[in-house]
Amino acid sequence: MVCSRRKFRKRLAFWAMLAPPFYIITSMIATLQGPRGFKSMEHPISQLGAPESPRPWIIKFAFIGYALLVQGLGPLLHREAGGGLKGGVLWSLTLIYGFSGFLSAIFSKDVKDRKFWGMTHDLAHSVVGRVCFGGIMGLSLITPFFFRSRKWDEWKEFSWLMFLLSGVMAIFYQVNPWKRHQGLLQRGFFATTMLWVFVISLKFLQSESRKRN
Repeated sequence: MVCSRRKFRKRLAFWAMLAPPFYIITSMIATLQGPRGFKSMEHPISQLGAPESPRPWIIKFAFIGYALLVQGLGPLLHREAGGGLKGGVLWSLTLIYGFSGFLSAIFSKDVKDRKFWGMTHDLAHSVVGRVCFGGIMGLSLITPFFFRSRKWDEWKEFSWLMFLLSGVMAIFYQVNPWKRHQGLLQRGFFATTMLWVFVISLKFLQSESRKRN
């Protein structure tokens, strides 16, 4: 029974670890198949899912696949935090992060003739995108406070560094001082948040692999 649970946790960690490379590869394909004139340095990646894009389903597939794979982290974070309220908060943030990312694929950017609860799809896309970012920022900020084992001591500094870098790039992206580099800034905080997911998933996988039956 203990062995089977450990194998299941290893699978969860592996699925979550696959989320960033899956998204990166799929989004690269979407970029190559993107609309004429699309510039990665300048345009946000969600523009690849806009109606004028020749193959919007590719980037939508990237968002949905990532949202599903990253859910493997939820039970692992819950367990490592000792369950209870702390574990529930981390699992909830993981669900928020994934579900809002899933919704960002459903609501397309630049679609203003369709509405959901009084909001255009374009506005809904922006709202859920910010909720998604809030979810991962919450995880990178508070998870280190909830992990008590000494094996996480060095990782805690990494987590807070990713929080800081992601926040700074997101602020510059929102303030928009360099309009021609918005795409680069967005990909920057995508990279730091996904690196956080990849590293913690890899650490979970290594931790479970080292345990003896």
